[in-house]
Amino acid sequence: MRGISYTPIGNEEDIPFKGTYDGNGYFIKNISHSISGINKHSGFIGRLEGTVQNVNLKDCNFTAYRAGGIAGGLGEGSVIRNCNVLGGTITGTDTNPSDSNESAIGGIVGKNYKQQTIENCFTTVAFSGNARYKGSIVGTTSDDNSSITNCYYINEIDDATNSKGEQVTVYNITLGDGIKISGNFRTVGRTAENTYYFASENDSITVTSTKTGYVVENNPVKITQDTT
Repeated sequence: MRGISYTPIGNEEDIPFKGTYDGNGYFIKNISHSISGINKHSGFIGRLEGTVQNVNLKDCNFTAYRAGGIAGGLGEGSVIRNCNVLGGTITGTDTNPSDSNESAIGGIVGKNYKQQTIENCFTTVAFSGNARYKGSIVGTTSDDNSSITNCYYINEIDDATNSKGEQVTVYNITLGDGIKISGNFRTVGRTAENTYYFASENDSITVTSTKTGYVVENNPVKITQDTT
């Protein structure tokens, strides 16, 4: 698929996708979906109450009140595994993101509802627009029994200068349960648990799994000097 408007499966609140979708590791590129209105969902799947696995998205754009790369909303018992969302933009449409709203955008899922599993997922998506909740992997979750394992996010966020006075690009990486990073890099800040900002010149950051039986793809992550 390339350069087309896309209508997600399970796009309506009361008609979620309840099956199993296996992408077999193929790439789906340059699709986009936008929907207006409160409680609307956008993503590869609008609202999921099933399983999505082995899906790779590249340069795809999703816009809604609740939006995520793989699913705008994730219902009870849903599973997302072995999925990558590379590039593209997730955009929130909440014009008044107050404490009473449940708008949410995330790299993999906009809003988790109950007892979901997300594992072995990676995203480099960018975010825009407004939402009450924003998250690198999941915008928000309403259930403590959900599991996010072996997932990470990395994206270019800003410019900075190193100790030599040279301009480098600062990146953000968020580590999920079971992920650790190592390598010769300079951490320049941390805003929350397992969320780091770093800058480095021509170094590799190795992303590894601490969970037996899991393999981290896209390894190592290459960091290069910003020459613009």
